[in-house]
Amino acid sequence: MKKATLRKGHAGGLAGVVGVLLALLIAGCTGESKPVVGATLSADGPPQRTSTSPSVNVEGLENPDSGFDQPEQPDPAFVQRLVEQFDAIQNTSVRHLAQRRVVDPEFVGYQRAIYAPEWLQRSLEGWRIEKDALSAEPGEARTTVGEVVTWRKGCIVAAVDSDIEVWFAIRQPPLPQRYVAVVQRPELQAKDANPTGWWMTYDGWQDNGLPPDGLCAA
Repeated sequence: MKKATLRKGHAGGLAGVVGVLLALLIAGCTGESKPVVGATLSADGPPQRTSTSPSVNVEGLENPDSGFDQPEQPDPAFVQRLVEQFDAIQNTSVRHLAQRRVVDPEFVGYQRAIYAPEWLQRSLEGWRIEKDALSAEPGEARTTVGEVVTWRKGCIVAAVDSDIEVWFAIRQPPLPQRYVAVVQRPELQAKDANPTGWWMTYDGWQDNGLPPDGLCAA
């Protein structure tokens, strides 16, 4: 199958200069964690699917929904409820980026609602590289939680799968096992698109298919 370089630092690549930058970015972090946005794409078009994601309330809530309180024993079903909210925001942000083709303040606001500051910058860095790889009409990606790997109060690490290839004009090959770390936010801002009281401090993968150590270290 024919391969194509994406345009995303964390989810794909770009031809020419951006493709070179992506290659350097990936080469520079071999053996380290990689954001889920960034890989080689094949030449096939992405599958299309009717949207089933919940709509995003961009006005948000000043306080997290109590329905997202951490249970005594977190299970995949609880994390699934969280990532469905994140998916809704992310799909909205991707459609916005596909229309504008620029990482503008509105897009940054969506990403800030999903990611803690330390992972936010990695996400934005990737999208700046890969934004031009998006389809003109991105599909609705869906994340599915496989298992809870580890947890403590206020932090959960889970193995997940996601069909983010529906965002792109060129199909992406399978990546190693993806993991997310969700933590309770210190505060929830007014007009935040994320009503859960949780955000992600990690959303990526490693070449060895294992989660990084210490994602839920006390």
